[in-house]
Amino acid sequence: MRVKKSNCYYKNLIKIPLHLLIISTLLTTKLNSQVYNNLPASFPKIIINTNTHIVESGKYFMSGAYFSNPSQSFTMIMDTTGMPVYFQRQDSRVVDFDVQPNGLISYYKGALYNPQSNFVVVDSNFNTIYNCAAINGYITDPHELIILEDNSYWILGLDIRTYDMSQIVEGGNPDASVEGCVIQHISSNGDLLFQWNSWDYIPILDCDTRFVNLTSSTIDYIHANALDFDYDGNILLSSRHLNEITKIDVNTGEIIWRLGGKQNQFTISPDGDCFYGQHCIRYCEETNSYVLFDNGNWHDPEYSRGVEYSINVETMTATKIKQFSHNPSVYSSAQGGIQRIANHNTIVNWASNSLDLIFTEFDEQLNTIFEASCPDTSFVCYRVYKFDWTNTLFNIEDSVLEFTNVSIGDSVTKSITLNNNQNSPLIINGYNSTDSAFVLVTELPITIEPKSSVNMEIMFKPVESNKYNSLFSLFHSTDTSRIAQQINVNGTILTGTNLPTTINQMLSVFPNPASLATTISLPDCNFINNINIYDTRGNIVLSKNNINKHKIELKLNSLTSGLYIVSVFSEGNNYFNKLIVK
Repeated sequence: MRVKKSNCYYKNLIKIPLHLLIISTLLTTKLNSQVYNNLPASFPKIIINTNTHIVESGKYFMSGAYFSNPSQSFTMIMDTTGMPVYFQRQDSRVVDFDVQPNGLISYYKGALYNPQSNFVVVDSNFNTIYNCAAINGYITDPHELIILEDNSYWILGLDIRTYDMSQIVEGGNPDASVEGCVIQHISSNGDLLFQWNSWDYIPILDCDTRFVNLTSSTIDYIHANALDFDYDGNILLSSRHLNEITKIDVNTGEIIWRLGGKQNQFTISPDGDCFYGQHCIRYCEETNSYVLFDNGNWHDPEYSRGVEYSINVETMTATKIKQFSHNPSVYSSAQGGIQRIANHNTIVNWASNSLDLIFTEFDEQLNTIFEASCPDTSFVCYRVYKFDWTNTLFNIEDSVLEFTNVSIGDSVTKSITLNNNQNSPLIINGYNSTDSAFVLVTELPITIEPKSSVNMEIMFKPVESNKYNSLFSLFHSTDTSRIAQQINVNGTILTGTNLPTTINQMLSVFPNPASLATTISLPDCNFINNINIYDTRGNIVLSKNNINKHKIELKLNSLTSGLYIVSVFSEGNNYFNKLIVK
């Protein structure tokens, strides 16, 4: 059995629920564009610390909760500029917002240790399909769910037993409540296919007593927090309170090897460079290596990191080949995760930490290429993933809009087509542009009828010599939800290196050559909006704006003798001709 969960994008086209897009009588005013505050006040303030790849593909999936108010939780999808292209406010704590190998989306919702809490599984419209839970009386653990392509699933459960701890430790409580771990594989019909129980394989005393008080009335001795599968299909289990990664035979349940903790079977290199209180374990098929998030609770001084190991079972050695660290050092006492994505970048999410960080994306050379933080320390994201994702309930026909050879100070408007693919009306009531040179001309809100399209106008107005590009978002947004569609918009300005060498026959310049004055004209169907005269180096030497006439006489007494280029902007188009001044 091979499971690809952690080291690739899942290329799903994910839709959004129809109920998010119902016309609301409250949405009657045009939202402010290009301003972060067009999001609801309860939405977390996400700050982008580093961004070196604004228009690259991929979206960040996050689920976050305010520990000060767990009912203020969000599932959200953020683009590579920090713009939320989807969010939904939840009414209870939510963790592990994930795209599954079978294409469905899941998240754990509810209070911990509550028998009624479980994983919610939604379809491509974010409509709930079913719930996934541990069976046979075990409580569902929120740390991991893996739904395979055959719709069977792997899940963690909690086996809590009353145990006489006085038998194994001095001062132990004879009626202690001790929490063990259960791994279950459950068919799509709800039948148990496999079960492993830590009570049968892992002694209580294998725990790290710096995490666990063995004389307490409640004891969480293993605290399993991640599942994955090795190259041979056998199970990889991360157990925080053991400081251990355990490999388990998927057929018999027997332990194959133990890495880290009291029962470590490997020589870890560099010597003594161990991990503590770790979260997450992921096998990386392309490199035959393993990544985990080392919370580093017992490092001195304390610090957290992502770590990548190469494991040799013949020599029983585990060699650190990469370390994903933050500068300055960051310490995440609990939670966190790591993901290797298709382009070999690595996402490290820091969860609850000392620097208010949410996550960092590293390239193969360990450079930080993207990083986000949240100044509200009570807002914590348990895990962050990156997937290739787009909204398909509505779409923009073209992925890129190009404006070419636009003169500085001119404004050019072009049209895009937005299709409503659903069976109910769609309201677009806001937009965002990452470059202020691009603005939406179409008045909002605008309603698109079912299975129909509208044209929307975007204007480009360059103000300086520059390269312009924008990730332009159009969205439907309420106080509790948002769904957006995006297009890349690019613009180039007219300079000496791209002045035209051919003329437009429609643009008349007469007399030409001229000495004191010349008349610029277009056919009667075209109004001249703006005129720029360029010298051969691409500098504007004469400019007239807001003309709105068919022809205009230009005085040339300010120009020296030589060759010039006349650029006329008219009704969304640029026209060019040569002018010789005597």
